[in-house]
Amino acid sequence: VERLVSLQATFGLPMQTLAAALRISRPALYKWLDIENQVQPQPDNQRRLLALERVAQQWRSRSASPLSAVANEPLENGHTLLHALVADELNEFAILTALDELVAKLQHAPKSLSKKMAQAGFTGRPSRRGVPVDE
Repeated sequence: VERLVSLQATFGLPMQTLAAALRISRPALYKWLDIENQVQPQPDNQRRLLALERVAQQWRSRSASPLSAVANEPLENGHTLLHALVADELNEFAILTALDELVAKLQHAPKSLSKKMAQAGFTGRPSRRGVPVDE
């Protein structure tokens, strides 16, 4: 249970998406999270969980932001990290390369809404406070 909670905290993804990354149903994920229900995942699911934990550990070593902040950002290959996480086979090398790319995007991303708007081409209206009034 603690492993799943840690994974959820690092990824910051909705339960449905986390279940998709684990290649299980959402109800199965809730069974895994139920402390009273001592569920032992199948070997394939255990391997998938371990691989996602390695990805989460790599992300934590690179950024303090939840992975959900950039999971839908387009990558150089045209896909998103989320696409790679829910794929049938996890390509950890490709995912780690994507993590590095996303960290670079985070470092260059504007921090405030006004900076994001300016980067998108919006300009602010001139303030009326400093303009002399014609009487």
